[in-house]
Amino acid sequence: MTVRIFERFELSSQYTPENLMEAYRESILAELLGYSHVEYNAFRTAEISYPESGGILLTLEDTIPNRGKEVELVRVLEKILVERCGLSTGVTVSYREASPRRYTGEDELKIQMRVNEICLRAKLETAYADNGSGQAGGGESSAWDNGKAAGGKDRNGGGGRSNGAGYGGKGRNSGAEYGGWNNKAAQAGAATAGTGGWNNGAASGGDNGWSNGAAPGGDNGWSNGAVPGAGNGRESGAVSGAGRGQDTGGAFGGNSSHGGTTHPAGEAGFGRSGSFRRGDFKRGEFRRNGDYGRTLKQSDDPDVLYGRDFDEEAIPIEDIIGEMGEVTIRGKVLKTDSRQIRNERTIVMFDVTDFTDTMTVKLFVKNEFVKELLDSLKTGTFVKIKGVATLDKFDHELTIGSLTGIRKTADFTTVRRDRALHKRVELHCHTKMSDFDGVSEAKDIVKRAYKWGHRAIAITDHGVVQGFTDAFHVWQDLWKAEKERCKESGETPDRQDFFKIIYGVEAYLVDDLKEIVTGDRGQSLDADYVVFDIETTGFSPVNNRIIEIGAVKVSGGKVTDRFSTFVNPQVPIPFEIEKLTGIRDDMVTDAPLIEEVLPKFLDFCEGCALVAHNAGFDMSFILENARRLGIPFTVYAGTDDAPEHAAEAASVESTEDGSRSGGEAEHTGRGVTECTYVDTVGISRVLLPDQAKHTLDAVAKKLNISLENHHRAVDDAECTAWIFLKLIQMLKDREIYNLTQLNALGAASADLVKKLPTYHAIILAKNDLGRINLYKLVTESHLTYYAGRHPRIPKSLVMKYRDGLILGSACEAGELYRALLDEQSEMQIARIVNFYDYLEIQPSGNNQFMIASDRVRSVQSMEDILNINRRIVKLGEQFHKPVVGTCDVHFLDPEDEVYRRIIMAGRGFEDADEQAPLFLHTTDEMLEEFDYLGSDKAFEIVVTNTNKIADMIESIDPVRPDKCAPVIADSDKTLTKICYDRAHEIYGPELPEIVEKRLEKELHSIITNGFAVMYIIAQKLVWKSVEDGYLVGSRGSVGSSFVATMAGITEINPLSPHYYCSECHYVDFDSEEVKAYAGKAGVDMPDRTCPNCGAPLHKDGFDIPFETFLGFKGDKEPDIDLNFSGEYQSKAHKYTEVIFGAGQTYRAGTIATLADKTAFGYVKNYFEERGKHRRKSEMERLAMGVAGVRRSTGQHPGGIVVL
Repeated sequence: MTVRIFERFELSSQYTPENLMEAYRESILAELLGYSHVEYNAFRTAEISYPESGGILLTLEDTIPNRGKEVELVRVLEKILVERCGLSTGVTVSYREASPRRYTGEDELKIQMRVNEICLRAKLETAYADNGSGQAGGGESSAWDNGKAAGGKDRNGGGGRSNGAGYGGKGRNSGAEYGGWNNKAAQAGAATAGTGGWNNGAASGGDNGWSNGAAPGGDNGWSNGAVPGAGNGRESGAVSGAGRGQDTGGAFGGNSSHGGTTHPAGEAGFGRSGSFRRGDFKRGEFRRNGDYGRTLKQSDDPDVLYGRDFDEEAIPIEDIIGEMGEVTIRGKVLKTDSRQIRNERTIVMFDVTDFTDTMTVKLFVKNEFVKELLDSLKTGTFVKIKGVATLDKFDHELTIGSLTGIRKTADFTTVRRDRALHKRVELHCHTKMSDFDGVSEAKDIVKRAYKWGHRAIAITDHGVVQGFTDAFHVWQDLWKAEKERCKESGETPDRQDFFKIIYGVEAYLVDDLKEIVTGDRGQSLDADYVVFDIETTGFSPVNNRIIEIGAVKVSGGKVTDRFSTFVNPQVPIPFEIEKLTGIRDDMVTDAPLIEEVLPKFLDFCEGCALVAHNAGFDMSFILENARRLGIPFTVYAGTDDAPEHAAEAASVESTEDGSRSGGEAEHTGRGVTECTYVDTVGISRVLLPDQAKHTLDAVAKKLNISLENHHRAVDDAECTAWIFLKLIQMLKDREIYNLTQLNALGAASADLVKKLPTYHAIILAKNDLGRINLYKLVTESHLTYYAGRHPRIPKSLVMKYRDGLILGSACEAGELYRALLDEQSEMQIARIVNFYDYLEIQPSGNNQFMIASDRVRSVQSMEDILNINRRIVKLGEQFHKPVVGTCDVHFLDPEDEVYRRIIMAGRGFEDADEQAPLFLHTTDEMLEEFDYLGSDKAFEIVVTNTNKIADMIESIDPVRPDKCAPVIADSDKTLTKICYDRAHEIYGPELPEIVEKRLEKELHSIITNGFAVMYIIAQKLVWKSVEDGYLVGSRGSVGSSFVATMAGITEINPLSPHYYCSECHYVDFDSEEVKAYAGKAGVDMPDRTCPNCGAPLHKDGFDIPFETFLGFKGDKEPDIDLNFSGEYQSKAHKYTEVIFGAGQTYRAGTIATLADKTAFGYVKNYFEERGKHRRKSEMERLAMGVAGVRRSTGQHPGGIVVL
C-alpha cells in the first residue's frame, strides 16, 4: 500500500502573494532545488513584482536553460501558491537581458593565462628538441603581445608598473599577482612571480615576451635574460642547449660550452659527481688537508660558490639521522659565523634549513678567501651543498663537513599569492604585540598585504596599540616609493587611493550600560508615569511590526487608567511569535492599523514619563514607528544615554503646522514632544544585585507579584507597574527621590567594571578624531579599568568617545557569538547587534576547538558552527548591518603555526598542539571557506563588505608629525634670563666675545626649534633637587651645551680652556699658555693667581662643540640625561606633576618581549616535554620565530611622559 500526503494550508487573510513570498521565499527555493538546479537559479535571480491586476510576475534572465524550464517553474510555483496555500493567484513570466556574471572576466583571464602558458611550454619543448638551434625565436612576443597580458594595457612599455603587477591591477606594488591592488587598471603587464619568479622588469607580457631579463626562475633559474633559443651560451643569456648543465641554465639534455671545454649535460665539470674515495674522512673530524688546501672554487660556473660542481638530487635534512657519509642537501642560509685558527686558516660555519630541519655546515678555508665566501653566503641565500654528514666532536652535533661543493640554487619555497581579481581586506589581525598570542611582525603583515594587492590591512592587537609605529614605518617606505613612481609617470599621488593601514584594537569590552533613565529631567518618583509593554512580530524595529500595545497609568502610587489594543501589522504573524504570545492572525485582522493606534497611545501618555521592562526594546519600536509616520516624538535631548538603536529613530522632523502627538508634556519650540523613559531592568540590577536573572517573570517572582498571561501586553504592563511601585519604595528607603538621583545610583563604578565579564570587540579608527578617541579608550582601559591581566573598556566609555570609531563584533569571544552560544533571548541578541557597526564571522576551523570543549554544550559538530555563522549572516540582513569574513590572523602562513604552538605550550595550554588555521588567507581561500553560504553571499562577506569598511576609513598617521613639546609659559624668556644672569655672575658685566657668541648661537637654535621648555624642565628639576640637599649628576652629550651649563643643568663647561677670576672678573682665553691646552681639559692647566687682584683663578673649559648635542643644524631633539639620588628619584617624578599639573604627567612605559635565550628555552622545553630530539640549529631557527613576542608592559625607572 502506498500512502501519499498532500499538504493543504488554511492561511489567514493577512497572507497576500507578496507577504507569502517575503516570508517563505527561502523555503520555496529549497523545494525548487530538489526539483532542478536550473529552476532554483532561475527563481533565485528572478525579479518578482506584483501587478495591480493581480498575480505574480517573474522576470527571468533570458537564457536557454531558463526558457527551457519556464513551464515547469510556473507549474511548481502555482502548485505551492494555489493548491497548497490556497491563494487565488497566477504566475506569469517575462524575460530580461541576461546580465554578465561576476566571474566572467576573471574566468576569461584565467583561461587566457592557461592557454598562454601551454603555448609557451610547447614552444620551449620545441626549442629543447632542436637542441638550442634557435627555433624558438626571439622572445615569443606573439604570446603576450608586447606587454599586454591577456588584453591588458601596456602602461610602461612592457612589464607592468613595477616588477610584477599582473592581471587586473594597477601594478603599483612589486610582486602583486593577478590583480595588483584596487583593480583600477586591468591586466597592466605582468610579472607573475614578482621579484624572484619571472623577474627583472618583464614577465609574461614584457617588451618581447621573455626577453630582456625575463626567465622562469629569476636570477638563478635560467639566468641573465635567458630566452629559448636566443644567444649562444650563458654569458649571452642562452637557455636552450647552451647553458651549463642542469641547475645552471643549461638545456634539458643539451651540451654546455665554457671556454671550449665541453661536458655532457648532467656531469660535473671537474670530476665525476657523487664520487667518494675510501678514507677521505675520519669519524669526528674534517680532512686535515682538505677544504682549506685548495682554491675557493674549482669551477667556471658563477653559481658555484665553493669547491667543484655537482648535480645530485638533494634529500630532506630531516632524513639525515646519523653519519650517513656523503649527502646532498639544499636550503636557506640562516646565519654565518667564522673563527680564525692556526696557519692562516679560518673555520667558516653556517646554518642551513630546508624547513624540515636545520643543520650546521663547517668548512676550513684560507684567510684570503673568507670575505669572498661569507659575502656569497649572506643570510637568506638559497644554496645546494654536497658534503659528509659526520658527528662533530666539539659540538656533539651532526654536521655537514668535508664539502665537495656549494652552489647557489633557486628559492624552492612555495610562495602564497592572492590571484583573485577582486581582493578582500583583512580587518582582524594580530602582531607580536598581542601578549603571547600573535607571532608575526607588523612590518611583515603590511608587506604581505601590499604585495598581494590588498587595498588595506587592519592592525588589531589585544588591548594595545603598540604595533602601530612599526606598521606605519613600512607604510611610509611604500608611500615614498609610490610618490616617486607617480613623479616619474607624471601622475598625481592620492594618499586616500593608495594602500592604507587601518589602525584598531581588539578590545576587552564590558557591558556596563544600565540604561535606567533616558532623557532624565529630574522628575520626582511621585510624578505620573505610564507603564507599558508591546508585542511584536519580531525583534527588529525596522523590519518587524507591533501587534499589541498595553499600558497602565500610575499616579500617586496607584494604577489610575489602562490602555489596551491589538494592532493589525498587515503581515502574517510568525509561528514562533504565535506560540510565544498566543496572538493569531485572526485576532488582529480587524484591529486598527498603527497609524491609528500610535497617536492614541501617545495621547494616553501625555504628561507622563514612560516605564517599561527592558525599555530600550519597547521604545525602539515606538520611536521607529513615530519616525515612519512623521510624528514629532523623540527622546529628551539633554542626555547622552539614549540607546544606540533608538538614536536615529528619535531624529524626526516636526509636522508642517508644528503639532505634536502624545508623550510627555514637554515641548520644544518646534512642537516636538520629548519624552523620558525608565527601565525597570536597570533598577532591579541595582536594587537586587544577588538576583541571577532580571527577566519580568523572575523579578515578579522575587517581589511576590502575580504575573498571568505572560507575553500579553496589557498583563505584562500591569505586572511591570506593580514592580515599579515596589522598586520606588525601595529607592525611597535609600533616600532616592527623583530620576536624577536614580541615574546616579546606577552609574557603574570602576570597581564594578572590573568584576563584570569581558567580551572581545574590534574598534577601528575611521579618521584622526577616531584615532584620538581610540587612544583615550586604550589609556583609560589601562589606568582606570585594568584587572585580571586585561585592560577593560566599558561600553559607557565607548559611547562617550564613539565619534570617528567603527565597532565590529569580533570572534567567538565576542558578545554576539557568546550570546548565540548561550542561546540568549532574541530581545537580548537584538540589543547586542544594534550596538555594533558591523558583524564578523570567521572560518569554521577557527572555532573547531569548541566541538571537543565541555564548556560549550551547544556545539557538537562542525555543522553547529556553520549554523552559528549562518545565524549571524541572517542577523546582519535583519538589522541592516554589514557582515564581514575575517581570518583573526595570528601568523602569516600555515607553517608558522609552530611558533604559536610553542608559545601556548609554554603557557600551559593543553591544546597547544591543536592550532586553529589563524593564518592570513587569500581571497580565494576565504571564498572557499564560506562557500556554504552560496557564492553571492560569500563574495559579499569576503570582498564587498570588507572593502566597504575599508572605504569608510581614511588613511591617517598613528602619531602626530610635530614634536608636541610640553608648554611652560615664557620658557624661552626665562631660559635666556637665567643664562645671561649666570654668565654675568661668572664673567662680569661685559661678557667676553667668545662667551656671548656661544650663548647667542645656542639660544637661537634652542628657542627657534622649541627646545627651551626642555631646558627649563631640567633646570627646575635640578634646582629643586639641589635645594632639597641632593646633588644631581649629568651625563652624555648635554655637557656640550653652554646654555645647560649656565642654566645649572650640568657642571661641564664646553667652552675652550680658560681662566677667570670671581673677584674682579678677569678672563684669559687667549694667552699662549691657555692655547696650549686647546682640545684638552682646562682643569689640567697649572694654577695661577689673578694678575689684577691676586685672587686664585678658576680653571675651566673642556672645548666641546655645541654640535655634539643638537647636531650641525642645531635642530636635533635635546637628550638631557640626569642622575638623581636613588632616595630622591620618586620625589623628582612627583615634582613633574607639580610643574605641569595633575593628569599631565605619566611614567614612561616599556615593552618586555621574549629575548633570544628565553625563546630558545621555550623551544627546548617544548620538544623535551614531548620526548622529541631536535638539533640545536633547528631549535635556534624556531626560536627566531618566537623571539620578540610581547610578554608584558612595565614602567621605565626614570622616564616621564608629559602631555
